[in-house]
Amino acid sequence: MSSKQKLIFFIDYSKVTGRGHLNRCLHFLKNFNYKNITFVTEDKIKLKGIKNINVKLDSFKDFSIKYDIGIIDSYSVNSDFEKKISKICKKVIVIDDLCKRKFYCDFIINYDPYVTREKYRKFTGKKTRLLLGYKYNFIHERNKNHKNVFIKKKKYNLLIYFGTKNRSKFIQNQILSRIYPFKNKIGKIVILSKYKFVFKSL
Repeated sequence: MSSKQKLIFFIDYSKVTGRGHLNRCLHFLKNFNYKNITFVTEDKIKLKGIKNINVKLDSFKDFSIKYDIGIIDSYSVNSDFEKKISKICKKVIVIDDLCKRKFYCDFIINYDPYVTREKYRKFTGKKTRLLLGYKYNFIHERNKNHKNVFIKKKKYNLLIYFGTKNRSKFIQNQILSRIYPFKNKIGKIVILSKYKFVFKSL
């Protein structure tokens, strides 16, 4: 990506949703020196060098400006919204970690080390390029020997953080219940949250 390109981000950020998606997009930008960046968020943010449009994402209607790249990091949009964005962006990138809906984009980034192409097959078209797995993790610095990390460890210690929103049911139903079959490979599970809950199976 060139530093001269015009970027627009559509981000789940409000007092209700918290800063998780916003922080992830800031990590995405960290290694690039862009000069023309716009963030579309529900609540106002103040970030040096970044223009901020405040509107609910599905209410965005300013399709008069053209962009080189549109990046979407949101659970509240769908493929119809992505089609609209593709009309003003040469390329559309979706940062996803759920794989629960149809997509209309050029790239999907999911850095879950266990995600598979088969999981996305029924949700994407032929034009969508999948950037999946650990090597696309832009949040943490990659270990040069990352290929051996998952082989050498007998047990994994997990840290789960979902910001300030109450995601107890999501953690129980979508995470803990799914990793339960692999409990013999798991050491400690630490959940950072101000909400208390009990999951009896683990």
